[in-house]
Amino acid sequence: MLLVGSTAGQSFTEKLAEINRERMVLAQMALDIYFNENGRSPRSWEELLEPNKAGSRTLTEIPRDAWRRKLHLVPSLLQGHTKVALSNGPDGKPGTADDVDAELLRMQPSTALYALTDLDGKRLDHKLIDGRVVIVHFWSGACLQEAGVLTEIASIAKGHPDEVSVLAIASHHPEIGDEPADWAGFAAKEDAERPYSELRAAAKQQGLGVVLVDHRGLAARFFKARTTTHCVVLDRKTQVAYSGAALMPGAKDEPPRRIMREAVEALLADKQASTLQPPATGMPLELKERIIAK
Repeated sequence: MLLVGSTAGQSFTEKLAEINRERMVLAQMALDIYFNENGRSPRSWEELLEPNKAGSRTLTEIPRDAWRRKLHLVPSLLQGHTKVALSNGPDGKPGTADDVDAELLRMQPSTALYALTDLDGKRLDHKLIDGRVVIVHFWSGACLQEAGVLTEIASIAKGHPDEVSVLAIASHHPEIGDEPADWAGFAAKEDAERPYSELRAAAKQQGLGVVLVDHRGLAARFFKARTTTHCVVLDRKTQVAYSGAALMPGAKDEPPRRIMREAVEALLADKQASTLQPPATGMPLELKERIIAK
């Protein structure tokens, strides 16, 4: 592949990113076509090169990203029965923050949330986000900086019980472990025998209601959460209006600025949230097979 210059208003890097998106979308279409014809996902790209009964092939060559590297096949969280293409991104290294799922390209904030299950193995109730302002908080029971953030979030929610929802997301793999192999375990009578018993105890102790578990780190990558305490505020149409710290350090001898509260109150008043969005500080999120760090 040879690229010379760039289109008007586009840098070379932006052009490569656009080409990467196009190639991943085409690869995803091939995966979906294969599934529809065969009733299952392919085990490898090579299966898409094999002729079917009519003698035609789904693909004529193995898909590559904009950097001419082979796209990887990973399980899909959203569809369950099919796989999605994964690019290692510009650095070419697996498990880094610039990795790109085809799945991410077609997601919306609500999709990212509905793809997860809570500590009881249940999907999110749409009533918790429809028409509400939603605080999405990337949480860990082991993070020492959570206390002040959780107090602030609880205060906001208490002041607007019918208009604001709070969703905590647990993405830190050392804490959440692998996805349960036996979902029937959620029916166990004893809490200690059910999945996430330790996580459930930590959530209860810290006063959290809904906690969603992000086993593949899909939500963390979609919302660009790099550390715990990261907060995202969604408007009533479930679009991202704020992303960053809950509290912004004040000047010398001044209290922290309640920057996330300002965003929530602006949205409740049908106003635009501030573009000032300071990064959250907390424990780096370690995701399965990849680490997101600053």
